[in-house]
Amino acid sequence: FKEVQNALNSGAIKMLLVCDKLIQEKRRDESFEDMDKIMKGVEDMKGEIHIIGSEHEGGKKLYGLGGIAAILRYKLNY
Repeated sequence: FKEVQNALNSGAIKMLLVCDKLIQEKRRDESFEDMDKIMKGVEDMKGEIHIIGSEHEGGKKLYGLGGIAAILRYKLNY
């Protein structure tokens, strides 16, 4: 999650991948505000947002990696 936030702050996110299960958990825990900021930030930078269903194999793998990932416009050096 922190790496995605750092990439957003650098303006490097081309495509955001979010697992629907993570969104549901964030809403249930009332911590959806951070997720919403990331999604709006990507949208403002003309990036794409893809919500992946957790019942699919790709969604299960994404959830196993933290539930959120980003494809970047350029390489970031941490």
